[in-house]
Amino acid sequence: MCGDVIVYSALTNQWTRASSMKTPRSWFAAAVIGTQVYVAGGQGKARFLDSAEVYDSETDTWYTIPSMGNVRSSCHGAALDGQFWVIAGEYNKNQYDDGERKGSAEVFDPLTGSWRFIPDMWLDSHKVWTWLQLLPYILTSLFYQWCNLGFL
Repeated sequence: MCGDVIVYSALTNQWTRASSMKTPRSWFAAAVIGTQVYVAGGQGKARFLDSAEVYDSETDTWYTIPSMGNVRSSCHGAALDGQFWVIAGEYNKNQYDDGERKGSAEVFDPLTGSWRFIPDMWLDSHKVWTWLQLLPYILTSLFYQWCNLGFL
């Protein structure tokens, strides 16, 4: 677990050190929206985390955003329609009081600065398997980002 951030540039084929995350973490969710990298959850020094932050690649600065409603570790991140999805993982009940959250996700909307809870997603006995449903959106997003960078 650490807060160090190393950034790879496909344009220069080089790695450079960026500003460290505000909260050191491992096993967290991450996704890119525009020029910003969103991270949430994961494992801290002594516990699972519900905290979240965003990295602005243009200013090399991390900003704290509101925490999720649940702690989550080993969770998955995805960007979809300009929103940051944090899906499943290992977690404990935190502020929602209506039972376990095995098949859930939380979605951060940068425009409103708030999270919303998505219950009852498709899952097997251990993890949520929404990637097959999200894969077309993820691939489309990557395609547009690569085009904007001049790779395609």
